Amino acid sequence: MAIFIVFKTHKTLLDIGLIMAHPKSMISSKLTSISGSSDFFEGSIISYSNYLKNRILNVPKEVINKHGAVSHQTALSMVKGLEKISKSEI
Repeated sequence: MAIFIVFKTHKTLLDIGLIMAHPKSMISSKLTSISGSSDFFEGSIISYSNYLKNRILNVPKEVINKHGAVSHQTALSMVKGLEKISKSEI
């Protein structure tokens, strides 16, 4: 998966940023193991707690309370929050 992402990214010159709710995700590790990954990989945020989802990614508490921490709505809010604090395009 990481190789596919890197190929597509280098070809189109997009920046990658990740947000994750699960601390054991290995996507960042795989991406940063590729030489030159700093050209396209901005970094990742692991926001396991609701506090960090709200504080760093500006996920409204109401969204978490209504839909749950691991929901489509919360994930969309996390992505919107990442867009505001990074230059990532993916």
